Amino acid sequence: MINFNRLKGAGLSEDEKKENQKSENNDTELKQEDIEANLEQEVEENQEAELISAEEEKIIKLQEEIANLNDRLLRNEAEYQNIKKRMEREKARAIEYAYEGFASDMLNVIDSLENGAKSFDIHDGENDELYRKVKEGFNLTLEQFQKVFEKHGISPIDETQFNPNVHNAIMQVESEEHKEGELVKVFQKGYKIKDRVLRAAMVSVAK
Repeated sequence: MINFNRLKGAGLSEDEKKENQKSENNDTELKQEDIEANLEQEVEENQEAELISAEEEKIIKLQEEIANLNDRLLRNEAEYQNIKKRMEREKARAIEYAYEGFASDMLNVIDSLENGAKSFDIHDGENDELYRKVKEGFNLTLEQFQKVFEKHGISPIDETQFNPNVHNAIMQVESEEHKEGELVKVFQKGYKIKDRVLRAAMVSVAK
């Protein structure tokens, strides 16, 4: 094989040969520098890509954490609103039935007034002025009690068919005038306060 470098250097002086050798060495050094520069650039690019990838991973994790926190915040807010509404309902119901115990105690009073008013129908004393005034006073007091009860949602139980939710059947009796399950007699009147039974009625029921 022909060595063109040798042919190229044939006939040259020593100085020219040294100059050529020096030029070739410089070219070799320049190529080596280019290679090293390229390698450094690739390393820098790889490092930069790794940094970008790491930053993107951090951003993704932060976004996931933010999403989880938002979800937890929404759940907590919904739970808080539910608790708040439940407490408001319980508060309103407690206020609504706050006087239930007092009303229950007053039932004995209205029972006595009703019994007293019935006694006036048994005894005839319409010609007696005092009798008429006492009867009028009894009826007026009873009427006022009934109005106060009505104002606060307290009403007598007036169902004529036996209902175990509002009636307390103390006996069953034969009755030709009543169908089976109908109330024959009310021994003690029952009352409701709004939708709640304040006192069940004591009744007898037809067989």
